[in-house]
Amino acid sequence: MRDWCAATGYSLPDMIGRGRAVREAGLLTQGALGINAPPATPLDGAVLLLAITTSRTWKDAPAEVKRYGSLPLYKTTGNDPITRTDFDPDPAQFPPGQPLLGMLATALEHCGSQRVERLLALKVDRSEATPEATLAFGLYEVTPAGETHTKTFFLTFKQPTEWRDGYWESGHLNADFLNTMADLLAPNVAAANRARMQSKHETGPSVDADEPIPSDETPRGANPETTSSHPKARRERDKSQVGFESYGNSSGGAPLPPTEPPDEVRPKRYG
Repeated sequence: MRDWCAATGYSLPDMIGRGRAVREAGLLTQGALGINAPPATPLDGAVLLLAITTSRTWKDAPAEVKRYGSLPLYKTTGNDPITRTDFDPDPAQFPPGQPLLGMLATALEHCGSQRVERLLALKVDRSEATPEATLAFGLYEVTPAGETHTKTFFLTFKQPTEWRDGYWESGHLNADFLNTMADLLAPNVAAANRARMQSKHETGPSVDADEPIPSDETPRGANPETTSSHPKARRERDKSQVGFESYGNSSGGAPLPPTEPPDEVRPKRYG
């Protein structure tokens, strides 16, 4: 929380207050505090981001995280920023009904400020009767010559109703806030994946002698700038995960793919 607030400029006292409320409600990884605390997970990051966007007060944060976090995926739309045309994504990549909290956690696991998949915006419409949220992320083609934004996806979460309150308000987080969280969690995700791979090698079938078992020297936390490299191997691995169809590994979230996004990537409203 401290690293995220230092990088984004968000109020640390407010984040600590909201974090304490959701931790006492059992929504964050439980364990010791301070330097002996367990590593934060993508699900922890998703809970903290929703605690900011869904509730105006600290005390209401746990209930609102549960309420908005359980909103099901209602519809996914796509936009090609190069041709400025819309398209319908493959529904198999974004199965309707997946909850916002799990999909946000999975996005934090696989997106990042220098990856081919990057979070663009999280917008929450706070309403007593018809709560709604939109999560936007983009796909980028990264080459030695530069990078190109090739696709944008808008995931709308709400109950299947076509009416809404006469009064509602919005909470927003932009790309910097979202991807900073993803970057800070990246070393923990990598360490968890290596530990899982190590365990699989130790208990599973034998492997090729030429296949190395990676060592784990990654720290529990890192500043965003320390996780921004994108060698070719990483780019190729990320390209194979377009659509979030393989997500949900370390985060414990369901399979997937802030201030308002720019006009050309502003999510459409439904209902």
